[in-house]
Amino acid sequence: MKAIICKTLIAAEAHITPLTQTFVKHRNVCYELFGFDLMVDSALEPWLIEVNVSPSLMGSSPLDKRIKGLLMSDIFHLVGHPAPTSSSSPPHADLPPLIRSSKSAAALSAGTSPTPNKPPKSMQSPLVARKQLLEVLHDPNIRSLTLQHIALFREDDWDIVLSMEDEADRVGHFERIYPAADAATYAPYFSVSRYANRLCEKWRAMQPPYKPHSLSNTTTTSPVPPSSVTRPPALLRRHSTQQQQPKPVKTLS
Repeated sequence: MKAIICKTLIAAEAHITPLTQTFVKHRNVCYELFGFDLMVDSALEPWLIEVNVSPSLMGSSPLDKRIKGLLMSDIFHLVGHPAPTSSSSPPHADLPPLIRSSKSAAALSAGTSPTPNKPPKSMQSPLVARKQLLEVLHDPNIRSLTLQHIALFREDDWDIVLSMEDEADRVGHFERIYPAADAATYAPYFSVSRYANRLCEKWRAMQPPYKPHSLSNTTTTSPVPPSSVTRPPALLRRHSTQQQQPKPVKTLS
């Protein structure tokens, strides 16, 4: 059943994604709920009948209202509409301050320090680093990312993977079916290889898996030294904002 749903959405992806990129300013400001009508034959093999856009959420019975009420609650939590950023904030640099110290990605993996006052290789040329990361993501022989690959991340890369991790915290009763452990099996069905799909696929294949808390400067189980790796500033602000408690509202007696 999961394979049918995934293949059906992939078949429509080539038509939906370009329109979304053209008319939507941010990928999280719109969403859609699809209803899949499936039929099971005598051999318990599922067959797709049709796909409904925005199916009815009206409840005709207490049980129906209960199920659809939970569904709506999970949808609104999962959407995760981002708070608008201030227009006065400085533009993002081409490279995020991922590595604060003078250690390069090679030094992180080898446990040695490069020459003092010499920037890491991944920071010497943003274009070179971008090209290296693209080669890694499109190499079928590289199944997952390493610390050296992560050092090539820009801020928009962190935005993609951390948004995916944030979704996992808000998933509710939903289940992610793509990218999953078998994501590579669906690659031939895509008419266009998407950068974000490749990035998320190889991020999720990392062992041990990375979690948002392991990217902060606090105590971590990640193999990355906390003193040398931190979140990009914009993502750090978003993460800290989510943890703020609402201020009490004063009323006049």
